Amino acid sequence: VAFFVIWIIDCVFDRTEDRSVEAALRSIIKAIGVLIGFSWEQAFASGVESIVLNLEGEGGAHHGGHEGAAEGEDASYLGLIIKCGMAAALGIVVIPAWRKYILRSVLRLRRKHEAMKHKHETEQRQDDDSDASDALDNHSEE
Repeated sequence: VAFFVIWIIDCVFDRTEDRSVEAALRSIIKAIGVLIGFSWEQAFASGVESIVLNLEGEGGAHHGGHEGAAEGEDASYLGLIIKCGMAAALGIVVIPAWRKYILRSVLRLRRKHEAMKHKHETEQRQDDDSDASDALDNHSEE
């Protein structure tokens, strides 16, 4: 759903020339991106919690199912170790892929955007300069 909404907004963005509309559409796309990020974070958190509970349950089953205070603390430490291990494994897998694909794309698009912005500003200054020189020429002819 979010992809479809962003696609529609992008189509509108491509057809508009109004800077305020472009800024508003960009803000909407960024907000949707943040919401998608929160959704993924919740999905990963729920998945990790489910895995930890399942693994802790398997650990408790090896002790005959009688969980005392010390065994409860052991299960708590086991859950913490599992969560940290999964976070490290996820980071080892995701961060290099993020740097290789997403970060490079973002930096390339940012450079392209800055170049287009600089080109537009240069053209605008040249137009302003030519308008000013035309005005001076017209004034000196009078």
